[in-house]
This record gives sequence, structure tokens and C-alpha cells, in this order.
Amino acid sequence: MTLENASINVALCIRADAESNPGGDWLQLQKTANTLQALGVNTQICVGRVPEQPVDLVHAFNLTRLSNTHMVAQWCEQNDVPLAISSIWHSLADMGLFYAKHFRHWPGQCFPMPVYLALKELLYERGHWNRHVWTAALRWRMTQKKTVQQAAVLLPNSPEEGQTLEQELAVNAKVTCVIPNAVDLGHCYAEQSPKEKLIVCPGRLEPRKNQQRVVEAFLASKALQEYDLLLLGALNPRHAAYQDRFLTLVNTHDRLRWVDHVSFEEAQRIYARSALVVLASHFETTGLVGLEGLYQGTPVVMTERCYADYYYGHRVTYCDPYQVVSIQQAMEQAIERPFQRPDSDYFEHFSWDNVGRMTLSAYQQVLHS
Repeated sequence: MTLENASINVALCIRADAESNPGGDWLQLQKTANTLQALGVNTQICVGRVPEQPVDLVHAFNLTRLSNTHMVAQWCEQNDVPLAISSIWHSLADMGLFYAKHFRHWPGQCFPMPVYLALKELLYERGHWNRHVWTAALRWRMTQKKTVQQAAVLLPNSPEEGQTLEQELAVNAKVTCVIPNAVDLGHCYAEQSPKEKLIVCPGRLEPRKNQQRVVEAFLASKALQEYDLLLLGALNPRHAAYQDRFLTLVNTHDRLRWVDHVSFEEAQRIYARSALVVLASHFETTGLVGLEGLYQGTPVVMTERCYADYYYGHRVTYCDPYQVVSIQQAMEQAIERPFQRPDSDYFEHFSWDNVGRMTLSAYQQVLHS
């Protein structure tokens, strides 16, 4: 079977709240489905459920949100259908550091990271405590490990992600194929938009995205006094106290602006006319807005707590998300130093068309083995 005549049936599966609480995993699934369809693959998208129609292969997204991925893995085992998993794996070490510092009370200090994440997921998925919560929590990591072992192929978004997952779960996948995250090459405004005295910080308003320290760093900088800071992201109702502090900051400074929602295309236009894109999250996998900022011809400040080598290398300026002074210095350096947009080969590798081809190749490797 070649790329040109591929005609396989694939179910792409994801957590139940992907549509109501969208994240990078949901975007990756949708874009992957679109590119696979363009290559002749028949796809069905399953949100919080197993496939309802016969399929040749199942592709599950997000191993951290375990309940749905494990349910899909069990269905695959029962029906003798091969399973591919896009792990979208955040480092447990980075997550553990964040939760220990952010939640200084219970439960951040009381549980090992895997147990805490299990409890958190049970609350999100079920909405209440139940008598099985402790048993389920303590088995969470063992279930993750088993789910990886059930996969015919693991599809991390970078070599570092695959290595981190295998080390933290002490498991070896049967087959690993790196499938990068990507940018949409159809919306480039890099040469159309003159740069403004504007710094943009995209991301949903929540403690993990660290907007508060970005604001503090921006306001503390004398070198950035001529710039405005635009915070671009929707509210997260699970973090009301954080949002209140953030909105108080925004409302008391004329140089701060906040927009809760724009279209994808408008976001790209904003990146193109900005002098700098900042993502100072406490943990990320790809940090996709960094790729989008580079594509729009804009310097990027990126958190050091991500899988940076594969995606960014020397092309961005890094910051320590826990240190306001580090974020401040990174923004000042990125504004001052000469910037060169990466070449077309770089963006072709990190394109959805290439993701589709690489994903289909991984499917074929499984189906022909």
C-alpha cells in the first residue's frame, strides 16, 4: 500500500471534555484527521467513546488523561485492533515541581505526582468522590504502563518526549515513531505586517500558563516601557482566584490588554505584527505558539520546561518560568538581539502535511508488520 492509494479506516479517539475544554491535543487530533483524509484515509473522530464502526486501527491522543485512553486500549485488545498512541506526555518532574510550588496546601504536598494526577482525573471525569477512588489512584501509574505496552506504536511529538515517558514509566514501547506537532502553512503574514510596540502572551488563563509572572516581568522592565503587553486567552473557570488577581492587574495598568478569544487567523495576524511572542509556562510539550510565532516572523521567548531541543534549538530565547527576573531578561534580550526567521525547510518539517505523511507511514508500518 502506498501513500497515494491508502484506503484504511482509522478511529481517532480523545478525552470526553476535548470539545468543551479544548487544548493542544484536540487541535492535533483535528489537524491530523484533516491531513489523513486528504491522503485517502477514512477517519472517524471519537470523543470520550470507543469506535462505533469497524476500523483497521485506532489512534488515541493524550496519555496523561488516562481514563479514555485506557478504555480505548481495552477495546482494541478485546477486538484485536492495533492501537497507536500520541502520548502528548508532560514531564512528571516538571508537573510535580509546579504542583508542589503552586498548591502549597493539600493535595500538592501530600501525594506523589502520579497519585495526585489520578485523583485529579477522577474528579474531572466523574465529578465526585467514590469508594473506589483510592484503589483507582494507586493503580493509575500501573495502568498507564500497561496502556503503553498495549500500543502497537507510540507516537511522541519529539524524541525527548518519548525518552521522558519511557524513563518515568519504566516501560519500553514496542515501536516508537516521532510525529511532530505542526503549524498551518496556509496563514503566513510575516511580510505583510509591520512590527508594532506590542508583546503578546498567548494561553488560557490559568496558573500553569504563568501570565502573572509575565506581567510582573514586563512591568518591572525599563527597557520595555515603550511596549504594550497583550494577553490573549480564554478564562478557565477552574481557576477563579487566579483570574481575579490577573484581571485586577490588567485593569490597573494602561499598558496591559486582555482579549479572551480571537479566531485562529486573527491570532496569527497578531503574532505577525507583534515585536515578541512570550510563552513562560511552568510545563509544556511543544509550546505550539512558539512555532506559530516563528512562522509569523516574530522573536519568541520560550519556557525552558518543554521539549525545546527538537523544536527550537537556538532559534528562541529561553526563560525560567519560576523567576520573574529570568522572564524579564529573556524578553529584553529577545527584543534587542537580531532575529532571523527560520528557513522553509524548517517549517516544512513542522507542517501538517508532513505530519499526515509521517502518521500514515507509521500506520502502514503497523498494519504490514
